Amino acid sequence: MRMTVITRMTLLASACLLLAACSSNFLVYKQGRHFYVTSTGQELKSVLCDSGDLKRILEESNLNLPLQSKLDESICGTGKVRERVLAVLEEMSREERSTLKASFQAHGYDINNVANC
Repeated sequence: MRMTVITRMTLLASACLLLAACSSNFLVYKQGRHFYVTSTGQELKSVLCDSGDLKRILEESNLNLPLQSKLDESICGTGKVRERVLAVLEEMSREERSTLKASFQAHGYDINNVANC
């Protein structure tokens, strides 16, 4: 049985949606600027780290202090490595990730769950 192009596209879209539901990485948007939270680019550093936004987001998230420190160090620390940030995010429970995302939203960020498709 031959698959049609539409069937293949539907299967691919379904796979991406399934992966998105399980992904620890997420995109943040604020005032027309956007980046993955695991990004190592200057845009993230400027918007989250240099501005002090991440510290405020973490403090007001009510996540435990050791986790706040790990997140701050992995996202804004020197020598940032994407895989290290992903590892910290993946260690978090679904509830902790939801709490973190809610804190981003409370500080004016839009959140978009994405898969690494």
